[in-house]
Amino acid sequence: ASSIMWTQIADDLAEQGYRVLAYDQRGISPGARPKSSKAYHIKDYMADAMGIADAVGFEKAHVVGHDMGAVVAWGLSMAHPDRLQSLATMSIPTPDVLKIRPHAALLSIPWLPEAILQAQGSKRFYKMLPQNRTEEQDVEYKAIFAEDGALSGGLNFYRQVRPSMRYLKESLRRPVEANTLFLWGTGEGWVNDAYLAEQNTRMAPGATLDVVEIQDAGDTGHFLVATQPQRVLDGLLPHLKANSPSAFGGP
Repeated sequence: ASSIMWTQIADDLAEQGYRVLAYDQRGISPGARPKSSKAYHIKDYMADAMGIADAVGFEKAHVVGHDMGAVVAWGLSMAHPDRLQSLATMSIPTPDVLKIRPHAALLSIPWLPEAILQAQGSKRFYKMLPQNRTEEQDVEYKAIFAEDGALSGGLNFYRQVRPSMRYLKESLRRPVEANTLFLWGTGEGWVNDAYLAEQNTRMAPGATLDVVEIQDAGDTGHFLVATQPQRVLDGLLPHLKANSPSAFGGP
């Protein structure tokens, strides 16, 4: 997703003294938009995150992700537990318990989703973007997806969703060691009681999992960062503080 969605939350966290880095995931930025859909496996997204962390000198970090970013964050928690100070995910439970929903399967089909979403002057596509977006965010999203290849770049994650899910379920199924916050909005289609119960079993001994349900997060309950940024911050700040080095007597 575009980093523009994190603007308000990132600014508020920075005011609290956190060094915040929000980046455009592959497919969004022109310089990181491979044409082949095979370059959008979860392992590629995870490698991007680790490469960026190394480049800016983050030996350990609080990892926060929403939607596609949440899938990446869960993967990082299992593949690189030594690099996480804590984990916070939104809307998508640990993906190794999920089943692929029909709309995700549809978006994985070659070329057809682009044709459908571009129909009617892209009205259908813009309905998929975060609700309650600001004017600045709206301008940014429309500029991004007017670029050549950007729509396919954004959809190619779904074209690797099956092998990515298989990798998470079969090759990377490890207990989550990081203390974790999971935020979800009422009405979220990716969340149900069975998933939440299974998610509890994915935690390593001693690791905590705090689950917070957020009301009034829009019709789908999905776009928490856009619809309820203050509620997200209200959940994030205590979580980050409790899991920062100073909370354990460190520097």
